[in-house]
Amino acid sequence: MKSRYLTCIKFIHKLMFLVSMVQVTYQLKLLTTALFSVTMLRKQLSTLQWFSLFVLFAGIAVVQFQPQKTSSSSSSSATMSKASDVQEQNVTLGLAAVLVACVMSGFACVYFEKLLKHTAPSIYLRNIQLGLIGVVFGLFAAFYNDGAQVSD
Repeated sequence: MKSRYLTCIKFIHKLMFLVSMVQVTYQLKLLTTALFSVTMLRKQLSTLQWFSLFVLFAGIAVVQFQPQKTSSSSSSSATMSKASDVQEQNVTLGLAAVLVACVMSGFACVYFEKLLKHTAPSIYLRNIQLGLIGVVFGLFAAFYNDGAQVSD
């Protein structure tokens, strides 16, 4: 039941990719957020910041290109057998899904920052608007999932 609450992209990369690789690769969100900040918000990054982003990217690339170790320990082999019973892992599809999630998340963060900082209404008014929308969706979800219990 919980899988229906996951986004499609996150669901795909959880099925097709090792969890440890997902966690490391998802750190590329920092790089995509920085790139979108530079292009959309016209932020200037120092040489040290660019170097740090390069080191982050290089570290992720090293982790991705390391060969998979086959372990004979019972816990890791049991985990791998459970994963292979569910579905054969497709690393290319999993990596693509993680990269799409990173780009979309980075874009959403920067666009939201641009929306808050470069529009006429104050941040307090934006918070009230977002809070009201959240309450409406939260009430809808509560009544949809547990309507009988909520109405009691």
